[in-house]
Amino acid sequence: MLDAGKTKKIIEDKWNQLSENDAHFDEDSSSLQKRRLAFLDLLLLMVKDGALNLDDVQEEVDTFMFEGHDTTLSALNWCLQWIGSQPKVQEKLHQEMDEIFDRQEREVTTDDLKSMIMCFESIHYQRSCSHLDYSNFYTTLSSTLETTLVDFSTIKKYNAADGKTLPAGVEVFIWPYMIHRDPDFRAEPEKFDPDRFSSANSAGRHPFAYVPFSAGPRNCIGQRFAMMMLKTILCWILRRFEIKSCRNIEDIPENVDLVMRPGGGIELELKNCMNSQKI
Repeated sequence: MLDAGKTKKIIEDKWNQLSENDAHFDEDSSSLQKRRLAFLDLLLLMVKDGALNLDDVQEEVDTFMFEGHDTTLSALNWCLQWIGSQPKVQEKLHQEMDEIFDRQEREVTTDDLKSMIMCFESIHYQRSCSHLDYSNFYTTLSSTLETTLVDFSTIKKYNAADGKTLPAGVEVFIWPYMIHRDPDFRAEPEKFDPDRFSSANSAGRHPFAYVPFSAGPRNCIGQRFAMMMLKTILCWILRRFEIKSCRNIEDIPENVDLVMRPGGGIELELKNCMNSQKI
């Protein structure tokens, strides 16, 4: 879980470090357009310019820490639970890992991540499901809330005879859990089928029929990082272990809060691929 005290100390230490070196601050300001700065450096530059204070910076950092770790770890929980309940899918994943790494112990590269097609599809399946991707699909964020900026007519936009017009300023509750289980967009929505997220099967799908990271101009800016993190962790586990779920996924309650979590956690049996040792 997020440790607000730790992030506060990191921010204060970084601020003190930069404040003691005005030349570094000036260099950062002058080169801002020339190179990429770390997120925290950008925020502290805004403190220097008077646009933010340190409390504002901590709110932003805490938000990023929460969004970037709690949500991803929750998704990883569900993903491991699903993989452990699907031996045939897991076999394909192990084959993919063997083809990429040839059972060699080495670091994961960006090219390796790009080659993980089955791993990619499995993650997307899990994220689409909220209880099947979570009763079978699990979206990590249980819902999002958006506000209309202008009058929006579903009749004009989608030629829907029974549509509605939403006036500007209305808050719209969006529940990916239901979107991802809509049979209009997904045949047999509760069937475990990562192949539905292959490039061929995704072609022509409505862009908002799958929104684990939300969509539009205010979608999740960390989605690429989240996918890299998920694939890297799954890759490390699948290269070394066979996974077996110790709980029936249909029997796992969904704790629906801001982040959807498996009630009671997950129970897995890991079998070392090298020496058959159970963990």
